[in-house]
Amino acid sequence: MKSSGRTKQDLIEELEALQNHVMELERSGAEWRQVRELLRALFSTSPIGLYIVQDGCFQDVSSEFQQISGYSEKELIGTPSLSLVFPDDRDMVRRNAVKALKGESSSGYEFRVVTRGGETRWVMETVTPVQYYGRPATLGNFMDINERKRTEEELRFSDAAFKSIQESIVATDTEYTITDWNEVSERIYGVNASEAIGKTLFDVIEIIDPSPSEVAEQFRQAESRGYCRCEQLHRTKYTKVWVGLSLQAVEYDGKRHGWVVLASDITERKRAEQELQKAAKLESIGILAGGIAHDFNNILTGIMGNVTLAKRYVEPGDKVFDRLQQAEKACLRARDLTQQLLTFSKGGAPVKSSSSIAELLMESASFALRGSGVRCEFSLSDDLWPVEFDEGQMNQVISNLTINAVEAMLESGVINVRARNAIVEEGSALPLPAGKYVEIVIEDHGVGIPKKNLGKIFDPYFTTKKEGSGLGLATAYTIIKNHNGCVTVTSEVNVGSTFCIYLPASEKSVLPKKEPEIDTRFTGRGRILVMDDEEMIREMLGRILTLAGYKVELASDGAEAVERYINAKEQGQPFSAVILDLTVPGGMGGREAIKKLLEVDPTVKTIVSSGYSNDPIVSDFGKYGFKGVATKPYATTEIEKTLRNVLRGKRGQQSDGGNPPEHKQR
Repeated sequence: MKSSGRTKQDLIEELEALQNHVMELERSGAEWRQVRELLRALFSTSPIGLYIVQDGCFQDVSSEFQQISGYSEKELIGTPSLSLVFPDDRDMVRRNAVKALKGESSSGYEFRVVTRGGETRWVMETVTPVQYYGRPATLGNFMDINERKRTEEELRFSDAAFKSIQESIVATDTEYTITDWNEVSERIYGVNASEAIGKTLFDVIEIIDPSPSEVAEQFRQAESRGYCRCEQLHRTKYTKVWVGLSLQAVEYDGKRHGWVVLASDITERKRAEQELQKAAKLESIGILAGGIAHDFNNILTGIMGNVTLAKRYVEPGDKVFDRLQQAEKACLRARDLTQQLLTFSKGGAPVKSSSSIAELLMESASFALRGSGVRCEFSLSDDLWPVEFDEGQMNQVISNLTINAVEAMLESGVINVRARNAIVEEGSALPLPAGKYVEIVIEDHGVGIPKKNLGKIFDPYFTTKKEGSGLGLATAYTIIKNHNGCVTVTSEVNVGSTFCIYLPASEKSVLPKKEPEIDTRFTGRGRILVMDDEEMIREMLGRILTLAGYKVELASDGAEAVERYINAKEQGQPFSAVILDLTVPGGMGGREAIKKLLEVDPTVKTIVSSGYSNDPIVSDFGKYGFKGVATKPYATTEIEKTLRNVLRGKRGQQSDGGNPPEHKQR
């Protein structure tokens, strides 16, 4: 056997070296076990969260880390460490981990973690590079600082609040002599600190509202309690502002040394409150007024119709004819009054079309001035945006405001009427959404409105005129509101009043104005079905239409009308048109009846009649299958014209108002 060249001594030395190496490994293993036991003890008892991350995943976690995160050791080991970090903070945590692996410690940085329960908490972390089982890793420790961050946030908020108070603060001595007057006070009141300091609070600030006795009571309460909270209207150098006033006594060593006064501008809030109160008042009164107007219109329809019928049996020039003529005029005046009631109640929905407001302004204002010594000066922009409005209602607004201006100027002088395009910005003092508007201004130079009345002029039934109804401005206010606009007023006694109207601009193009149709009378033909729950109105309409040449049948509710229509159709004697009352208490009204009639005959020609125009059917009758509308009370010529248009296939809508019908012998 060939020798390997190694001697026995060589083998003995190699064996001894191997034994020494084994002993060294045994010693090292014991040391590592000791280190491991110490590490486990540290991870179990440490008051801060500890973890080891290797290859981006948790390798070991402490008990406190588990407590903070809400996850168990089993759930965390092998999980990517960044999965616990709030998404917005992951890039920062990743950068610090990379720095640690390069041998750079990262300490004292803050980020958020998402716990097992979904809660986001703030922690502060330090990362150190280590060797774990002979390979690079990072040892991290972090503390839960969520409570500290919340406290810091509260302190920041308190500090900001304190600073905002300081910005609005005024200091006085015990006699209310001003010792400090800051920039905000200068801005609100238009008075420099050099002018204010040394004067009393009452010398610098003029209190308009409340009354002097109420102001004295407020300050008495402050003196006795050491503080007072109230709202006051102040006159500044430039305008008037509502302020939320807070007086707080400054006391130390058991003595009062002065006052801290905080005045916050609450003008916008007060304006909004006043608008809400005004709207609520109008709504409640409007509901009542609308109901009264509805019932009154039914009665008035019967009166007007019968007066008109009576005139047809009397020759013009007869004393009876003259009395009937006067009665008819009185009915028409009563109709105008109920129409105003309906307009500012929940009824009177505007029937809008896109038109030129400039043309209406000139026509309405000029017409209202006829017979007076007042003239109008117009300043209307050539490029006014189109506006969608109800021509009849808007004419009423301009007429009311112009007539009021004429009366305020004692029948002489000049009224300025202006119109321009306006942009309402976000946060504007006007109670309007931001956007494009057309601004209309009607300015007189008359007696003006006293301050005590200025806030009441739009209230229903408020008037200072001996013969006024108190409905003119209330109606104007409601019409503008129903057009999604607003109206404001400023006035000074013996100087004049200025009314500003804002109407939303329209994207639609202006519709061409239709030429008035020539009314050619003719003898009616065909069978007409009339449904109304009021016997007086049924009988009156039956007589009117019979005299006009029609054959008429009557029904008291929708169910009877539908039955009569079906029977007539089956017998080969169909009705040419049907007039349906919209509302029938306790029975079927026009809304339900039209649906059933359309099922029977899709070509049925129907007219809806109503004394209360709050229902959308009245303002948009075609959408519901009707061919025309007649709002009560109507003159005989109006209902005849509407019926004639429907029979001819035209949209039948009675004209607003109307003159007394002509006498015609049948």
